Amino acid sequence: MKDIKKSTTPKQIENNLQEYNQIVIGVHNYYNKATSISIDMRDINYRLDNLKFKTLRKTIDFQVPNYRNNGFIEKTYGKSKLLTKMYGMYIVPVSYVQHKKPRQLSNDICKYTKKRRIKIHTDLECMNYETIKDIVNNPFYDKTVELNDIIIPKCASQYGVCYVSEIEITRDNLDFIYKDNKLIDKDVYQNIIIIDKNIKGLLLREGCGIKEMRKKFKRKETIGKKPLV
Repeated sequence: MKDIKKSTTPKQIENNLQEYNQIVIGVHNYYNKATSISIDMRDINYRLDNLKFKTLRKTIDFQVPNYRNNGFIEKTYGKSKLLTKMYGMYIVPVSYVQHKKPRQLSNDICKYTKKRRIKIHTDLECMNYETIKDIVNNPFYDKTVELNDIIIPKCASQYGVCYVSEIEITRDNLDFIYKDNKLIDKDVYQNIIIIDKNIKGLLLREGCGIKEMRKKFKRKETIGKKPLV
């Protein structure tokens, strides 16, 4: 809070508020397995509020434009009435955290014995090795290095199948689209979707979004002249 109060530029305010949010989110993620976490955080928030607003009341009123992590905070803490903004950035409410049940690990998984390592290796086998090698050896030569670096991990995250039709992806039918057409110059992992070449053509002919096309495939609706199978 003192660092935020001493900030004299928008960049300093952004860095210090970001650090504050990271600490609060980190505490929430670490302690949310404790059964009384919401009660404890409520008490801490009550004591912190006076300090927070006293400290920040006289701070210079800068605005930090288009803060990049506001989307995550909105999604995670958006339902809280205590979520407030300062300098164009959200301040994570300390008291907004709920107990989460710890997940029981499977007894079939153990990395210390050969027999129980099999489960780990099986879960990782989402793509054929020959397919991976083929894709690596035949990159998109007219695309950026960043895009080609993304292709394999993105295929793996989709378990080696087309996002729309769930057809197995090979080098021959491999293609991609941008999740956000406004960001076609952004070759980043979150903006790439791996699809079959024929599906990409269907999307262009049908003139619909990828989510709508995916729903049609799941419902096996008719597209064009032939029913989806």
